[in-house]
Amino acid sequence: PIFLRDGRRLRLSPQGAALLPAIRAASDRLEAAVAMLGAAGPAEVAGTLRLGTLPTFAAAWLAPRLAGFAARHPAVAIDLSTIGADFADGRKDAVTWDGEAVDAVISWGRGGWRGFAARRLFDEWVIPVAAPGLALPDDPARLGREGPPLIRHTTRADLWPAWAGAAGLPPQGFRPSLQGAGADGAAGRRAEPRFEHFFMILAAAVAGLGIALVPEAFARADLAAGRLQRVAPVLPALRTGAAYWLITTDALSAHPRIRAFREWITEEAAERATETSQSLAE
Repeated sequence: PIFLRDGRRLRLSPQGAALLPAIRAASDRLEAAVAMLGAAGPAEVAGTLRLGTLPTFAAAWLAPRLAGFAARHPAVAIDLSTIGADFADGRKDAVTWDGEAVDAVISWGRGGWRGFAARRLFDEWVIPVAAPGLALPDDPARLGREGPPLIRHTTRADLWPAWAGAAGLPPQGFRPSLQGAGADGAAGRRAEPRFEHFFMILAAAVAGLGIALVPEAFARADLAAGRLQRVAPVLPALRTGAAYWLITTDALSAHPRIRAFREWITEEAAERATETSQSLAE
């Protein structure tokens, strides 16, 4: 049996639970096929598209651009929520979002998700930034040892040493200081603030708390407005090897709403890649 009776309630049997993924996949394919038959063109794409994405990507990159998608597809409502991502192990692209709650996600990683259709949007480049007027050492190798502290991402402790190594600086000087309850930090180092999300790091940097290492894509608005300036601009940006991706299930990848969003965001990402190349070359 697929269902078992539990008093007045029905619950899935072990056999029903085993069938559920296949049933959901078939339902998704049927919905996509019906929607495709009913959509004669882009202007007729309608309904709600449930998107999940990382908090900073949503606030700093996606939300400011969504008016362009709305102008192209006014009958599609975007339902945007945040998801988690596992940054602790750079080689692991864990799918941590609920496929029942969203139709597609934009996440960070290196690809290779099995059972999903993924479109690479743009590569991640990180640069050091700080508030204008912050007193910085003349020697970039002394960053974090003289002047303001380095601001760190809680789960991406490898970023600063990786940037230093790529820039030809001693990576050991950029490793996290040992801090704990009652600790004053390593000798010659100020206590280093740590934040869970890049939007927090950007806000702290704008406020003058220290020097931040952030994705160039997320810092661009603050740089353009003069709220932040690039630190040691003669040194190269770090290409982390990861990227930001649009991901959905194979079954939903041909759905008109997802197809329309994929076409739009691919165009936006291509423009962003060109802007990044120009920005990093300046």
